[in-house]
Amino acid sequence: MKPKIVKISRPSQREHKKTIDMVTRLYVHLLKSDIRVSSDEVAILYTVLVNLFHKVDVSWEVYIRQVLENDIPIAQVVSYLNAHLTRLDKIRILLSIVIMANTDNNFAISEITTILDLGRQFNLETDGFMNLINSFETKSDSLIIVEQGNLFNSAHNSLFYDYLTFGRETENDIIFKDKIVSERELLLILIDKFMFVLTSAKTTSQIDGIALKPNMIYFLSHESVLTVGNINFEHEILSKMYLAQETYDIIYFHKQDYDFRIINNKNRYSVILNQGTIYRNGKSVIHNKESSISYDDIMQIKGDYAPFTLCTFHSPGCYS
Repeated sequence: MKPKIVKISRPSQREHKKTIDMVTRLYVHLLKSDIRVSSDEVAILYTVLVNLFHKVDVSWEVYIRQVLENDIPIAQVVSYLNAHLTRLDKIRILLSIVIMANTDNNFAISEITTILDLGRQFNLETDGFMNLINSFETKSDSLIIVEQGNLFNSAHNSLFYDYLTFGRETENDIIFKDKIVSERELLLILIDKFMFVLTSAKTTSQIDGIALKPNMIYFLSHESVLTVGNINFEHEILSKMYLAQETYDIIYFHKQDYDFRIINNKNRYSVILNQGTIYRNGKSVIHNKESSISYDDIMQIKGDYAPFTLCTFHSPGCYS
């Protein structure tokens, strides 16, 4: 019996496009209401729109023209978004607005009011966003919890596609073997240069040595270190990994006593051994077969060679 093919209904597709349309209208309204729009704000909006329209068969430029030509009352836009956005997407949109307002390193009272009002209209707790604003203004290095709730699984239904996931499940982007790491450990959100860590219900990770609580969204400062299992990631390396989600790269290793290549396919690594002997966690890697590598796998070439992990390719910002 052939498997049943489930097709996405046209109304669902229309609703998805309309939701993106309404998000675009929200951003355009906020920019139009800003007396002085900086180039940094426009750059952040550009990356948001590219993300939103990544899997839509209409360019964001077309939508912008439609928004400018056919205005809709902002109250109607916010009401629609409150009814159709997931809570995670509401949080992400509000975070992006906070970051856009922070481009001049100074929050105007009107900007803070707009952010808090929108948060309330989205039925979000606003204390965490206010704490984030205060940390930006005071340049505090304390660990900030932005929001809480079981949001990890809703990333699959998000309008945004670029979440970077960590865990033991093979569906994750950054895969671990260590059983101390949960199957779904955490995910990262990068908005401009600002990073946020969303923990799952069973997280064991740390930021700067402080154990993270489950079902939270933390702000990861540029000076902070995220620890997953026994691997430490600095902010700069995490940013590079985040931006490499569409990267395909091959690194060749060849000497008289070994010949192999390591493949990076959108942050998922594998090795193909042609000659010599390589051990992965003490076991020999099979020749002429692509074998996956986890981030905490310990690799070693037979002979007088030091063990290495995938962090070797990201050092010094990644270490165990």
